[in-house]
Amino acid sequence: MKIALSAKKHDLYNQLDEHFGRAELFFIYNTETERYTEVSNKRASSAPQGAGIQTVELLIRNEVDTVVTGTVGPKAQKALEAAGITLYTTKQHTVAMALNELLSREETIHS
Repeated sequence: MKIALSAKKHDLYNQLDEHFGRAELFFIYNTETERYTEVSNKRASSAPQGAGIQTVELLIRNEVDTVVTGTVGPKAQKALEAAGITLYTTKQHTVAMALNELLSREETIHS
């Protein structure tokens, strides 16, 4: 499974970006390899409109299964649902904390 986490900076221990469509970048964590890749969302984050939809398209191109962020607008939420991407919203402060929260949830569900 590939999990995308919205981020403000190039460090897992920095702040999770609470604004999905305007996130500067995404960390994509692959649960099979236990590795991260970093994907820039610069084009969408600076778009005058439609940032959420452009961000969903970016995640689709990167074959993401799940996204973790703070808030998502209604159009982006519909686009995520249509793409079959699971959405988790969180109030965690860092990317690492948000990922740990999600993995703990998934572990509980699958136990």
